[in-house]
This record gives sequence, structure tokens and C-alpha cells, in this order.
Amino acid sequence: MTDDADSGTNLGLDPSVANVARVYDYMLGGKDNFSVDRQLGSQLLTAFPEAAWIARQNRAFAGRAVRYCAEHGVGPRPFVVLLTAILHFITDFERPAELIATFRDAMPSGSYLVLSHATHDFQPEESARATRMFSRASSPLVTRSRLDIAAMFSGFQLVKPGLVRTSRWQPPEQVTVTEASDLFAGVGRKP
Repeated sequence: MTDDADSGTNLGLDPSVANVARVYDYMLGGKDNFSVDRQLGSQLLTAFPEAAWIARQNRAFAGRAVRYCAEHGVGPRPFVVLLTAILHFITDFERPAELIATFRDAMPSGSYLVLSHATHDFQPEESARATRMFSRASSPLVTRSRLDIAAMFSGFQLVKPGLVRTSRWQPPEQVTVTEASDLFAGVGRKP
């Protein structure tokens, strides 16, 4: 993307404020980001060298989860709602559980919810520092506990292996996780 300050104003974009989606794009090695996004991304990578690995693990989880859903009967009527690395940018004031309930109530039986979410359970101090860093971005980072994330699956049946770290959700082979993934992931099926 060009860094021209006028390039995004007609689209409602503010290229002077780091956007969480563009920072994620930068973490994945993408090209659709501005200098302000790359600046925050670089600061995050300096503070948390594993951040790019976590982003890649989240992307891989999303691919595995979609394949799982396709292999287990998502056809013309049931569908999949993907909320990977999204809800941790929704504040409690914006009521993320109610947002999911709205989707759930509109979903036919056999549909799936694919969700990954940042947590502070493993590294609370580092999570607090990341939250402070994202305070300059388009959306705040709101980490939640495993218990809070599990509650978002209300009305869904979690498929195996349940709510786990992104790298441990049905990996293609047995993986040894040496770095902490600060994201929980799960797939729920609406009965």
C-alpha cells in the first residue's frame, strides 16, 4: 500500500492510525499495510519476538478449522462463522457474547463457529504490555481468560480437541510447542 495520507481518506481509512488488521497483515509478511502499521508491528516484534509465529499459527488453525467444517457436512444450508483473532478487539462494553449469540440464533443446525482469541492466562505481564501497545491502534486489545473464551461457545458443542492453543487444534502432525501461544482456539457446532 502507498503511504500517501490521502489514499485512504475517501474509503474511511485513517493511514495515520495503526489498524489491527493491517498490523496482522504485516506480521504475516503481507504488503497491505501503511508505515504506521509496520511501526507498531515492528515494536510488537521487538517486544514479543514470537508474535509472528503466533500469527502464523492462528492462520494455520483457521485453515484446519475450515477444512474440518467442510469435511463434516457444511453444505448449502449450514454455514461457518469465522471469528479468528477478531473478538479480542471487541471490548466488553461492545458485548462480544451477545454478538456471537446473534450469529448463533441465525445459524441453522449443523453450522459451525470457528473462534480464536487472545488470552492473558499464560503470560499476564506480557499480555498487559501488549494491551498497552495496542492502545494506539484502531481497536484496543482485550485479552480474556480461557473460562471467558469458553463461555463464548454457549449454545455450541465444542468439537475435539475442545478449546486449546491454536497450534494444538488438530495439527497435521504431533507438534512440540516450545513458545507460548497466547491464543485459544476452538470450533463449535450448533446442534
